[in-house]
Amino acid sequence: MQRTIETPNPAQSGFSVLAALLVVALIGAVGTLSVRLIPHYIDYRTILSVIEELPQDRVHDMSSLEIRESLGKRFKINNIRDLDLAKILKIERKRDGTSLILDYERREPLVYNVDLVLHFAKQFHYS
Repeated sequence: MQRTIETPNPAQSGFSVLAALLVVALIGAVGTLSVRLIPHYIDYRTILSVIEELPQDRVHDMSSLEIRESLGKRFKINNIRDLDLAKILKIERKRDGTSLILDYERREPLVYNVDLVLHFAKQFHYS
């Protein structure tokens, strides 16, 4: 009687249970980050579009109060209520034009004492 010794096939493929758990954990982490961060980026894009909708030929002639009131109304319409316009937007007046400087940070708690900090900044110049 002849004995044969079986050797494992090196070409075997597939997920082990540990690999499957790691993939599920990775997908969960990416999903959690997406759910927490995407709303802040949507708000930022909305704020940019609101500022860009200001009448370019009139901004330099408008008072700071008129600019803030106009933007404040548009913020309410677009449901941006948790940001204080006075804190996130700086208005600089110069002879050659007016600059609106959007600069703010959002802090999103992640795990225990670890936070994600998102910084948004852009400058708009009107002549």
